[in-house]
Amino acid sequence: MICIRCGMVILQILLASFVGTTIMTVFSYLVSIAAGKQFREPVLLNKLLDRWVNMHITPHRSNPMGWLLHYLVGVAFVLAYHLVWVYTAIGPSWYSAVVMGAISGIAGIGIWYVTFLMHSKPPKVHLFGFFSQLFFAHIFFGFGAWIGYMLPLWWS
Repeated sequence: MICIRCGMVILQILLASFVGTTIMTVFSYLVSIAAGKQFREPVLLNKLLDRWVNMHITPHRSNPMGWLLHYLVGVAFVLAYHLVWVYTAIGPSWYSAVVMGAISGIAGIGIWYVTFLMHSKPPKVHLFGFFSQLFFAHIFFGFGAWIGYMLPLWWS
């Protein structure tokens, strides 16, 4: 039997992940459109997956694989935020969320960079533009994750 507190924590993490990842993705899509470049993470993930394991994934926005992976990474980042907020003196605030978003952006850039380096056929991406928008997208992610994390507390 899952305790009520555990259910609240799971709700907080899932809601924070959904809100943060959605806000981040909207930002990435808007920057991608404005710049006329491919900065949409789910599409890039589909291209990487298709070329890596010959899954023959259609690399467009409607394929669920890239989206699923993108949102699962969001859960992992929010889980890290939760652990910081619960087990350190740093509480959940918009400021700590934005700072952790910036840190997540640096981590995300590193992960994407290594992925592109190690991939046998990485998609063609304007790296400086992609990494720049990725950093700021994670700041939006952090702020959105904080809102999603706090919503159950504000509603109760």
